[in-house]
Amino acid sequence: MSKKLYPMDFVKNYDYGGHCNSGTVEVSIKIECDDHVITLITDESYTLKINRDGNRFLLVQLIGKTFFGIRHGLETLSQLIIFDDEVNTLKTLSPVLINDSPAFPYRGLMIDSARNFIPIGSLERMIDGMSYNKLNMLHWHLSDSNSFPFFSRTYPQMTHYGAYSKKEIYTPNQVRNLVEYALVRGIKIIPELDAPAHAGNGWQWGPETEGYGNLAFCVNEEPWKKFCGQPPCGQLNPANPKVYEVLGGIYSDMLSVFDPDLFHMGGDEVWFECWKNQSVQTFMKENNLNDFMDLRVYFQNNAYEKLKMAATKPSVEPNDKVKSNTAPVPIIWTSDLTDALTKLKKTGEIEPNRYIIQAWLDVPARNPKMRKLLDAGYPMIASYEGTFYLDHGAGSWIGDTDGPSYHSWQTLYDFDFQANGYDINKRVKNFRFGEIPQILGGEATLWTEKVNEMTMDGKLWPRGAAFAERLWTNPKVTSSSPTNFARLLRQNERMKLRGIHVETRQPKSCILIGSVCEILEEKTAPSHTTYTNDTTHA
Repeated sequence: MSKKLYPMDFVKNYDYGGHCNSGTVEVSIKIECDDHVITLITDESYTLKINRDGNRFLLVQLIGKTFFGIRHGLETLSQLIIFDDEVNTLKTLSPVLINDSPAFPYRGLMIDSARNFIPIGSLERMIDGMSYNKLNMLHWHLSDSNSFPFFSRTYPQMTHYGAYSKKEIYTPNQVRNLVEYALVRGIKIIPELDAPAHAGNGWQWGPETEGYGNLAFCVNEEPWKKFCGQPPCGQLNPANPKVYEVLGGIYSDMLSVFDPDLFHMGGDEVWFECWKNQSVQTFMKENNLNDFMDLRVYFQNNAYEKLKMAATKPSVEPNDKVKSNTAPVPIIWTSDLTDALTKLKKTGEIEPNRYIIQAWLDVPARNPKMRKLLDAGYPMIASYEGTFYLDHGAGSWIGDTDGPSYHSWQTLYDFDFQANGYDINKRVKNFRFGEIPQILGGEATLWTEKVNEMTMDGKLWPRGAAFAERLWTNPKVTSSSPTNFARLLRQNERMKLRGIHVETRQPKSCILIGSVCEILEEKTAPSHTTYTNDTTHA
């Protein structure tokens, strides 16, 4: 029977707590806290020292508050080592002193596995790439109107009606193992169950099951432009109490395999046209809901109530996650709902000390509605589609337009939080985590309308590495800094050697010959320069 592997087990199993002596290198590691879950307030800092003890020994000291900081330090150490094939030996720098910590607690990527199914092995490879670049949050968009691949123990009808095939389903054991796989690599997986929009295929079984009725409207409806933002359509029925019951069951199933502290509830692109029917109109009148925005608030508060209840529901299986007595912190996308929050008289629990807003539509410097959300105290994750959407480019998937433009690694690297209206120094209160930065960080998204497991790595890397440095150090320099492209190329080669299917950025001759391909006036950085760290070499 396999043993559950937690980060501290990883340290103990490999005896990193002591000294590893190869005859020429001695490594000592000190972890100060026994934290084994990564959160928005986890200390990921570390100190790395490399010194010589005479001519024989190289002494490496690594100190961190948590396993997660130590893991980052080991990643940095690996970046400081090169193989010199001319003399057939490994080389590193000495002496070295690095005091390192992230600029932002939330450094994320998003993967969508509802539009095109992404196999577990490809998700593991994505997690590997994230760990090589000190990214720590994987937002998993698990459901959409296209498909429902997550197997719900409570409602197996969801995958029966919603999965593309029997082979394109994520079982609880697969998800649980993937969460553990990510954890020992310093990454939290945050699930998203999108609602009330982006919910179609998978929800059709209600009328065929006694007492459940219509769970969703407009499923696969045509003409799609009338009923949703993109095909296929589908939107949950806010007037049916059974919808909230089903949501509660799925929430419980998800929280049995994912960490219970953060949960993405979706919430964007609700099409009111889809709710214009007599049953919804009658429901609104009976519940004193004046308009569709009142109905949006009603739905969100009732869905969140079910999420809170699911978090405290006892576990069913022996391997289920231990649930929390504290409700998860919900994350929602910017939408017409978030635009209205500062104007609505009644918002229920959609309050700044409880919710996190993921901002994809614009930036506060240009959008007064986002500025008002920040002024009201809502924490925010930056995911502006004009910078952070990695699937953009190569034309529209619908075929009627050219589609949005490709975002280069320079575009991601040069995103200036302050200039775009994000005050990175302000802190706010959260009911679960206490005091947190209002600007938690950023997330680059990979929607899969035009992406599958064969193409996803090239979309992610090396642009994701440039994005990672922006979030880890928030550097003052831009992508045009003389050393940056050389460091990106080195990191790309490291990832390639470690099994990531990166997109190449130069002919191999440039790497072998060196600065012959460089057009900058200043000399490029030496090959041992680290990439994702703001380092100090003593």
